[in-house]
Amino acid sequence: AKAADAAAGIKAVLDLVQAKQPQAKILLMSLLPVGEKPGPGRESRLAVNEIIKTYASSSITYVDIYNKYLQADGTISKEVMHDFLHLAPKGYDIWTEAITPKIKEILGAK
Repeated sequence: AKAADAAAGIKAVLDLVQAKQPQAKILLMSLLPVGEKPGPGRESRLAVNEIIKTYASSSITYVDIYNKYLQADGTISKEVMHDFLHLAPKGYDIWTEAITPKIKEILGAK
């Protein structure tokens, strides 16, 4: 139920933005992983991502960047998230590289 509640909150924000700005093009990103190693926090975030990816539409582009933060063994590096929750500079670099092509696509840029 917690994943559904979190997803419902995200949906409410999307609905509000679309009601206020129906022409808006929205980039909806997956939740990021947390914790140095796999655990319940990650499982709940993956459950939310499974729901919110269904919100994609002609005006909402969903991009899954979750796995980009994981190393091959499933851990998160301190270089990416210094406290395994908040992004470090390298984490922001990963985010930028992941979403830039989508932003260009949405905006019709080359």
